[in-house]
Amino acid sequence: SKYFNGIIVDNLELVKDGEVGELLLSGPLVGLGYWGQQELSDSAFVQNPVNKSFKEVAYRTGDLFLKDPSSGDFIFKGRKDYQIKRQGYRIELGEIEHAINQIKDVNEVAVVYHSHLDKPSEIVAVFSSKSDLNSNDIKQNIKDKIPKYMLPNKIYKMDELPKNRNGKINRKALHNL
Repeated sequence: SKYFNGIIVDNLELVKDGEVGELLLSGPLVGLGYWGQQELSDSAFVQNPVNKSFKEVAYRTGDLFLKDPSSGDFIFKGRKDYQIKRQGYRIELGEIEHAINQIKDVNEVAVVYHSHLDKPSEIVAVFSSKSDLNSNDIKQNIKDKIPKYMLPNKIYKMDELPKNRNGKINRKALHNL
């Protein structure tokens, strides 16, 4: 491809095949920035790291991928903004969500991380279901699907998860639980 679709790390260096990094996209349809939001534009739209000759905008997607060395395929590994580091482990909150989403009768789920100064941090899962599924059912179902260090400290059931103006799950509202 004549357009760059590569994987980088925070210092805009290309990662080796098999390593996880953030997906960067460039090409004629990549925007120049966010209207009236210069600071956000500067962090998301950067100089293409493989082009040192002239200005070429590349978009930092926030999606984490690795490139399979044998096939050359990009494999989605989660979102940069949903990755935490806890007790020495890198945890992708989306992996926990995926495990819970596989449970029959779970309508939707969100997992957030509560980091506290005065008490231990917590992984909190919130799900909705029309069935009699409860928090203990969720914990029992996922305990063999994800590592112990990824198990949520708290699990809440709601009739419906809060949404933002765009109809997406409002994760910030879940930090008040």
